[in-house]
Amino acid sequence: MPIAGSVLPPARETPYFSDLDGLDAWAALPAPKIEGILPYSPRPTRLSAGEKGRMLVCHDYNGGYTENPFTRDYTFNYYSHCDVFVYFSHHRVTIPPPGWINAAHRQGAKMLGTLIFEGGSEPDCLRLCIGQYPAGANTPLSGSVPFPLSAQYATTLANLAYQRGFDGWLMNFEANLEGGGDQARAVSAWLTILQTEMEAKIGSHVETIWYDSVVTDGYVYYQNRLNALNLPFFLSSTGLFTNYGWYPDPSSGTDPKADMDYFDKLAPSLTGNTPTSKPEVSKKEINNIFLGIDMYGRGSYGGGGFGAYNALTHISPLQRKLSAALFAPGWTWESQQRNPGWNWDQWWSFDHSLWVGTGNDPAPSDPASAPGSEGPFVPIVSYFSLLGPPDPLDLPFFSTFSPGTGTGWFVGGAKVFQSTDGWEDLDKQTAVGDLVWPVPKVSWHTSRVGISLPVALAAIATDNAYMGGSSLKLVFNSLSPSPIWLPLQSLNITLAKEYQATVFYTAEQPDTILSLDLYVKPLGSDIPADFITVIPIPFIGPPAPSDAGWKKVAISFIALGLPATTTQVALGLVLSSPSADPYSLETSLLLGQISVVPSFPDAVSVVPPIILYANFQPDTSGAGATPSGILSWSIGAAIPPSGTSASDADAQSDVPSVSHRHRRHQQQQQQLTLAPKHANQNIDPNSTVSAWKIQPSNPWLPTLAYANIYAIRFVSTSPPTVPPTLGLVNSSWIGTSGLDGRTQSFVVVGDNLPPVSSWQDKVRFWVQGVTSRGELMNWDQCAYVDVDA
Repeated sequence: MPIAGSVLPPARETPYFSDLDGLDAWAALPAPKIEGILPYSPRPTRLSAGEKGRMLVCHDYNGGYTENPFTRDYTFNYYSHCDVFVYFSHHRVTIPPPGWINAAHRQGAKMLGTLIFEGGSEPDCLRLCIGQYPAGANTPLSGSVPFPLSAQYATTLANLAYQRGFDGWLMNFEANLEGGGDQARAVSAWLTILQTEMEAKIGSHVETIWYDSVVTDGYVYYQNRLNALNLPFFLSSTGLFTNYGWYPDPSSGTDPKADMDYFDKLAPSLTGNTPTSKPEVSKKEINNIFLGIDMYGRGSYGGGGFGAYNALTHISPLQRKLSAALFAPGWTWESQQRNPGWNWDQWWSFDHSLWVGTGNDPAPSDPASAPGSEGPFVPIVSYFSLLGPPDPLDLPFFSTFSPGTGTGWFVGGAKVFQSTDGWEDLDKQTAVGDLVWPVPKVSWHTSRVGISLPVALAAIATDNAYMGGSSLKLVFNSLSPSPIWLPLQSLNITLAKEYQATVFYTAEQPDTILSLDLYVKPLGSDIPADFITVIPIPFIGPPAPSDAGWKKVAISFIALGLPATTTQVALGLVLSSPSADPYSLETSLLLGQISVVPSFPDAVSVVPPIILYANFQPDTSGAGATPSGILSWSIGAAIPPSGTSASDADAQSDVPSVSHRHRRHQQQQQQLTLAPKHANQNIDPNSTVSAWKIQPSNPWLPTLAYANIYAIRFVSTSPPTVPPTLGLVNSSWIGTSGLDGRTQSFVVVGDNLPPVSSWQDKVRFWVQGVTSRGELMNWDQCAYVDVDA
C-alpha cells in the first residue's frame, strides 16, 4: 500500500489459479470489474506499426507473487522503452497483480498474464480446447469424428482479463498434446477465438502471444525461430515469442536474419498485407516476432545478464525491426541477493547499469555479419525507441519519482510513516525520469557560455519526499548566473493543445540562492524549438505549500502545428544561481512531484474534487483485533453555489472549525435557504451568455490516484474537532488504498492500528484523497467515519 503494522490484509481475490478447476470455480461466481485499475491508454506514435522492433519483458521473478508491503524487493522501472510486460509464474493461470497493471498502464505499456501447460497438465490442455463436459458425458475424440472445439475457456479468460484489468495472455504450451496434430490445429483455431473474445471485452489493443514450444504435430519441439512448424500458431495469435536457443550464424538455421527472410517469403494474403486484406486476416509485421533472450543465459547467445547486448545487437530492433523478448529480468536481484551486505541501493545501481548504463557506454551499431564481433557493452535501452508515457489528454501524467518501494511515507512534505524494513507497492510506482539516467544531460539553456558546464548527478532519495515514498535528488557541482537546461521526462503531446505542468521542489541547502523554472523543448526533430510556447503560471500567496519548505512552480505550454498531430517533447528544468560569483558552491535539490494535465479553456469550469462520504463495514468473523473490516468511500465533484466560481470554491479554508460532516451539511442548507425563489427573473432570455461555466464534454469527474488513511482513537464524549495532520494527539497514518487495485476502499486490520487506551471507545477513520492529477485534497474536501473500537 504501503501500510503500517505487520499483518498482511486478507486478499479479496484469488491471485492465480493452479488448474482449470480453480478457473471454473471463479467463472461460476464471476466478480465485478475492480475499480481503480487504470485502463490501458496507447502512446501516440509517429511510426507505422512495423517501423521499429518492440521490447517484451517476461517477469518470472522468484516464482512470482512475491510482492510484500513490509519489505523492499525487485521492481521493473524501464517502461519508457517497453511495449509489453508479461507477468509470469508456473501456475496454470497467472494473473498480473493490480499494482503491476497500474505501473505498466501509467506509463503506456501493456500488461499480460500467462496461461501455462507443463508436464502433467495434458488433461487440462485438452480440456482448454473441448471445454468442461458434464460428469458422465462422452467426449468424442476418436479419429472418426471431427475434433471438438469449445469457446468456453476463451470466454472465461477474456472475462477474467476484463475483471482484473489487464491486456492479454502469453500462451505457454510446454506439454505434448494428447490429441496430436488434430489438437494442435484446434489450439491454433482456439487462439483466434480467445483474441476475438478479448477484443470484444477489452479492446483492439489486446495481445495473445504464442511461445515457441508445441508445433504442428502436437509435440513440444522448440524451433528458436519462425518457420513452418509454428507458423499456424503465429498467424492465429498476435505474436511469436521464440525460444532462446537461436544463434547468429547463417549456418545454424536460427540466425535472426532467417526470421526476416522467412517472413518476407510469406504470402501477403497470409499476413494481411494486401490492399484488399479483410479484417478476418490478422495483420502481421516483422516486429510481431519476439526473439527470446534468457537473462540467466540458459542457451541464450551472449550468456544473458550483461552479455544480453550481444544477442540484441543481432536482433537489432531499430535497424532490422525484429522484436526482443527478455525473460527473467529479475536476474539482477536473484543472482546477487546472497552477496554480503546486499541491499536495495546496491541492486538499484546494478540494475541501472544493465538497462541504462553508467554514462560512458557506446551507442549500438548495426549487427555484425558474424557472431562474436559485437564490440563493447551497450545498455539494453539503447536498442529500443524511447516511447514515453501516454498523452496527458488521455491519462494525466503524475510522477513522484517512485520505483514502487521506499522506507517512509510523506504527505505534502511531512513524514507520516517510517518503516523498519522498507515497503513495496507497485501501485505507487511512477516514472523516475527517463531523460536523467544514467547521467543528467546538462546544456546551456539559450546559447553557449564561455565557462564549463556544470556536472550533475541524479539519485532516488527516500529520506525526504513531497508525496509518497521518494523524490529525485539532483546534485550540481556548481551553478552560475547563466541558466542551464536539464531534461527530465519525455512526454507525448498533441499539437495545438494547451497543457499545464507543475513541479514541487526543495533545495537541500536552506540558504541556496536558486532560480528554477519548468520548461518544455522538442525531443527529436519533429518540430522547431520556437514552435513551443511556455508561459509561467503565477501563484497568489506563499510559495511554499507546506511547512516542510517545498515550493511549487507551474507553467502552461502549447506546441504549434496541425491539430490532432502528435509529437514528443522533453519536460525539464531551467536552473541558475543569480549570484555575483561566476560559480556558486555545490547545489543539491529534491524534486518531489511532477504532473502534466490538459488545460481547460476559460469557458469551462474546473470543479474541485470532494470525498462524498466514508463508510465502514466491520468484519464479523471475530478473527484479530477490532475494529477490522472494509473502509470505503466515494469521490465526486464540489459544484460551487450559483454566483461562485470554481476557483473561489477551491480556495476555501482547509481548517474546518467544527465537525466536517456537520459543517458541510450546514453550508448546503444555507445555500438552499439563500437561493432566490425566482433565480432566472433577471436573465434576458435572448442572452447568448451561459448562466454559469459549463463542464467539458470529455471525461472530467475527478478520480483518485490513491487515498491516505488516518486513524484517530478517542473517547465518544470528546470527539476530535480537527483533522489528523493538524496536531491532534492519538492520530496515526495507517496506510494507503491501492494494494489490491482499489482506490476507493481499504482493508482495515485491527492488529495494525495504534494501541488503544482503556478509556478510548471510538476510532475515527479519515480519508484524504490524492487525485489522478496529483492534487492533495484539502481537509474540507475529505470525509471521515466513526466506528466502535
